[in-house]
Amino acid sequence: MDPELQQTFNRIESKTEELLGKVERLTAEEQARRPKPSAWSPIEIAHHCRITEGLFGTWMADTKAEVVGRPPTRHPMFRVILWTMNKAVPAPPLKEMEPLNPPPLADIRSHWRSQRSALATALDGKPADRAIVQHKFLGPMSPRQMLDLFDAHLTYHLKRFPS
Repeated sequence: MDPELQQTFNRIESKTEELLGKVERLTAEEQARRPKPSAWSPIEIAHHCRITEGLFGTWMADTKAEVVGRPPTRHPMFRVILWTMNKAVPAPPLKEMEPLNPPPLADIRSHWRSQRSALATALDGKPADRAIVQHKFLGPMSPRQMLDLFDAHLTYHLKRFPS
C-alpha cells in the first residue's frame, strides 16, 4: 500500500480500536443506553461506523470500470464534509447508514476487522489519487479521499461519544 495511505489506514485502525474500547468498557446496559432520545447509544455508534465503511466496500464492487482510474472528485462538498466531521458538527446520516438493531459488540468487531482486511487488500497497489469508488453523492473518490473520510468520520464519533 502507498506509504501515505498506510499511515492514514493505521490511524483509522487506531481510532477504531479506541472507539470499540470505549464501548467495551461499558456495561451492556450502558452500551445500549441513548444519552437522549434523538442520540445514538454507544453500541449504535459502533454499528453505524462499521455499516458506513461497509457501504464503501459495496460501492467499490459496484463501481463501473470506466470510473476506476479517473481523476477523483473535486466536489465542493467533500472538503465541507471533512471539516464538519473533524469539528464534530452534528449532521444527519444517510438512511442506509442508520444503525438499526445493532448486533453484539463482538460481532461488530469481527465484521469490521473482516471489512478492513478486505479494504487493505483492495487498496494494495492502487494509486492514492485515482478513483476507485463511486460515492453516492460526491462522485468518483480516490483511496486517499476515502480513507480521509473514514478518518474524519471516526474523529466525529469519538468527539461526540457519550460520556
